[in-house]
Amino acid sequence: MWIIIVIVVIVAILLLLVGLYNNLVTLKMRVKNAWAQIDTQLKRRFDLIPNLIETVKGYATHEQETLEKVVDARNTYVTASSVEAKADANNQLTNTLKNLFALAESYPDLKANENFLALQCTTQQSWNFQQIYFLECLDLKKNHSLKLMKQKKILLKYNFRWYYDIKSSKRQ
Repeated sequence: MWIIIVIVVIVAILLLLVGLYNNLVTLKMRVKNAWAQIDTQLKRRFDLIPNLIETVKGYATHEQETLEKVVDARNTYVTASSVEAKADANNQLTNTLKNLFALAESYPDLKANENFLALQCTTQQSWNFQQIYFLECLDLKKNHSLKLMKQKKILLKYNFRWYYDIKSSKRQ
């Protein structure tokens, strides 16, 4: 009878540990997925830049400096290898796009161009989706870290209790 109880307790503990591990793996994969979604939106946004530049070039030929800054920001992102470098490139692009869209205010023909308006709208949508995924990613990362800390704390607590029980029994 005792053997059955011990086996049931061991199986229950093992199932609990497997469940905790699977929960952590699931959260980790959701964080990776959220980062992939952010990266996808960034790529989508940066892929729109050449079309946007070509549309603006036809209307604002003497605004070459603004256009070059946008192209440089895009190229910085393409060559970026780390998350920090990509984030910096994204911030740089956001600032240069603000200048480009402000430039459109000076050119009524460009402002009325359907292609430009569609590209502007799509760029804004990509940025909005990126922000949504970024907030989701931060939330998932926070949840993952909290669960990991709680589970480590529980496991360490029981491991140290076992260690100190053995150590104190040796002293007696």
